[in-house]
Amino acid sequence: MVSQKRPTVDCDTNPALDISYVDGPRTYACGEEVGTYTFTRSWTATVTDQCGNSSSDACDQMFTVTDSTAPDLTLDCPNGANLVNVCFADVDTSLAALGEVEWMATDNCDEVLDVSYVYSDVVEFDCSLVGVDANPEGSYNFVRTFTVTAEDCNGNSTTEVCTQTINTFDITAPTIELTCPDTATIQLDETCTADADPSITGNAFATAMDNCDSEVTITYAIQMVPHHTCVVRVGTSSSGLGRLQPWTTVATRRMKAVIKSLLWKTTLTL
Repeated sequence: MVSQKRPTVDCDTNPALDISYVDGPRTYACGEEVGTYTFTRSWTATVTDQCGNSSSDACDQMFTVTDSTAPDLTLDCPNGANLVNVCFADVDTSLAALGEVEWMATDNCDEVLDVSYVYSDVVEFDCSLVGVDANPEGSYNFVRTFTVTAEDCNGNSTTEVCTQTINTFDITAPTIELTCPDTATIQLDETCTADADPSITGNAFATAMDNCDSEVTITYAIQMVPHHTCVVRVGTSSSGLGRLQPWTTVATRRMKAVIKSLLWKTTLTL
């Protein structure tokens, strides 16, 4: 019952005034008794004088009660891992193998929230940019990002993100087998030099295998042996046991080490 200032009438200076209201049924935006809703409040006013004469009037008041509070959302991402000597091709990256995100969602009004998630994967290779090809076969960082959204029936939503990281480390060196060309015999020319270029004498050939990488990069480094240089000196030497004979000194230099040999050719006559 609501009382207001009494109106005046011609015969009664103090008529009775009665004001009351009735709330109509609620209409919920979700179709169920949760969250935002509207209703109508109907007001009625009646005034009565001392002689019993009365008059009434009515009006309606519209209400909209709004839920604008987003749900609370916390995430629990699956555990990451550090895998040593595990190749990319051997890792099962399915959700069943690596795990799914878990969550806890609550709301001020809605007890049954709509929670959904999506995820995306990024693979970052880490081979120091040496010999990296398009195939993820060696060391890499696998990052899975989960994006979870919780929404109540009134459209209020909260989105949270968490990541799962799988690190793999390829620490096994490739194996290599080198096949050298056949032994070559080279004739010295008139200047006592020889051409030992691999295009003439043959090239080595290597095969390699790796525990992860199917496209191992092979580089060749050839250490050339310089042309031999002969220095010939002719002179005479005497021996107490015979006559003078010519002698020859030959100095030979190979690669980085210097090897000197002095050959004496002496004929003795008794």
